Amino acid sequence: MSYVDAGYAIGLSTLFVYSIGLMARHRRLVRAVAAATPPTPAATPPISAVPTGTHAPPASTVPADTAGEPPRGVGE
Repeated sequence: MSYVDAGYAIGLSTLFVYSIGLMARHRRLVRAVAAATPPTPAATPPISAVPTGTHAPPASTVPADTAGEPPRGVGE
């Protein structure tokens, strides 16, 4: 076995060990993210299921004594 072959063997062995370390790090990070992410509640509908623009204004914005009357200054 020549020195060139030994150099290739050492280089490939080093890359193999490094790739195993990268795979272990990746798995560890995936598990950490999964553990840190709070679970989503199943009862909450997705945002796309909630209708938009169909909500009436709150009743407190219309005074009770003027409900149903035309606006003042119009048609007088």
